[in-house]
Amino acid sequence: PVNDKLFIDLKNNTNIQVTVYNLAGELMNTTFVETDKSIDVSALAKGNYIVHITTDQGEASKVFIKL
Repeated sequence: PVNDKLFIDLKNNTNIQVTVYNLAGELMNTTFVETDKSIDVSALAKGNYIVHITTDQGEASKVFIKL
């Protein structure tokens, strides 16, 4: 579960695009992270979301819960 910040733990990746969707597939946020490797999700309402991460080495999606 996530409160205000969603932390991304990826090794050896400097160009990371993070896209957040609600479960209906609506785009909520897109951002690029480099050094901080976290995104602010405090503005999102409580619920379940999908985070889609794209790097130079590939992409992956995961569900997270915003508290």
